[in-house]
Amino acid sequence: MDYNEFKRESERQFAEQPQEGRDMYKRNFIKIPEEYFTLNGKSKSGQHADMVIKALKDNFGIYFDVIIDGKDILSTSRFAKIVDMADADSGLLKILLEKYPNNKFAALINSKSQKAVVITVKKGESAKINALVLNGEDPVYVQFVVNVEDEGNIEFFQFFCSGVKEKSATGIINIADIGRNANANFIAVHNEGSETAVMNLHHTEIGECSRLSQHFVFTGGSHVKSMGKVKLRGQLSESETNEIVEAVLDQKMDVNTEIVNASKGSAGILESKAVLSDNSVCMLKGFATIEEGATGSRSLVKESSLLMDNTARIESIPGMAIREDDVKATHSASTAPIDEENLFYLLSRGVDRNSAMKLMVDGFIGGSVLKIGDDEARGLAASIIYEKLKNKSIGLTPENKADTVYEVVRADEKAEDMLREHYKYR
Repeated sequence: MDYNEFKRESERQFAEQPQEGRDMYKRNFIKIPEEYFTLNGKSKSGQHADMVIKALKDNFGIYFDVIIDGKDILSTSRFAKIVDMADADSGLLKILLEKYPNNKFAALINSKSQKAVVITVKKGESAKINALVLNGEDPVYVQFVVNVEDEGNIEFFQFFCSGVKEKSATGIINIADIGRNANANFIAVHNEGSETAVMNLHHTEIGECSRLSQHFVFTGGSHVKSMGKVKLRGQLSESETNEIVEAVLDQKMDVNTEIVNASKGSAGILESKAVLSDNSVCMLKGFATIEEGATGSRSLVKESSLLMDNTARIESIPGMAIREDDVKATHSASTAPIDEENLFYLLSRGVDRNSAMKLMVDGFIGGSVLKIGDDEARGLAASIIYEKLKNKSIGLTPENKADTVYEVVRADEKAEDMLREHYKYR
């Protein structure tokens, strides 16, 4: 397969496929307005990229190895190679098509992307990579392809933001293959502007005795569509996926992640938390599949939501498909408004209403934030959440407020502990 064939096939799939092709979700999805698919700005973010880089370095101590500003991509990491799609080999092109067959958003990204980032961590090596993705008038479409060989280790942090206030789009494909006895820690913080449509696709496969920890923070964007899959293909492989959604005003979030236990003794956790205010809408669609033959596997899907206003709307749709008997699996969903009794208690102790609401939200999502293993990324995520709670700002780069937000967490919580504490196993 050459690039021209790849591009034609991607364009065909984009034209023919609906935004939601799966029967179980056809009545439950956020539709991204068609106008976002045809945007074609003429400028990158310009000086805003320099401002963001300086602010994150000064306030959080974050330095970036990969910088994507519109269509411009720069890498200073020996692990990350920039590939022109027109010169990509057939193996890479086939991977991009095969991981997302008949997916409208993947087809859009593949048809419009001009460059991809290929990250390779060889056997026994360790890599730490920070990537900045910043859209301007010209939308950003890019693929990250990560390969971690046996006994390799990677920490990969992505920060997404916007350099314009006008309508724009960010389309990202992340594909990762983790070898045997390897460790991967992926963190993605989405803080795009209030007029940016976000399309986030991620697919990770994990080898024998390897561990994946991944964290997604969704705070930015006008419309967010996230579709992910984690496949535990190796025996005794483990994954923990932690999702945090914070939506205000008229933001619309659609977060769908699937965990697949495909091997013996594998353990997968998917925990999602959402805090919604004003007229925001969120759909949490976690799904777990335990395949035949995956004996001794453990799987947990847990969705929790906090509604700050009665005009906000949440749809939690956890699901499971269990094709093996000797397993431990459970899923749950819970939604609640702000507890008026607790709020009254705080107000009666002299805490003002805004501070009281913040304290209650902190208590709800603080543990999830502090599970983010990287100190700098955790501080940035916490500060963005804090600033948004206070000012309902979307897409702003905040000062470092992490020390004032979250203090207590059981960061070493394992799959067995979470299953044991679930109400079905008490």
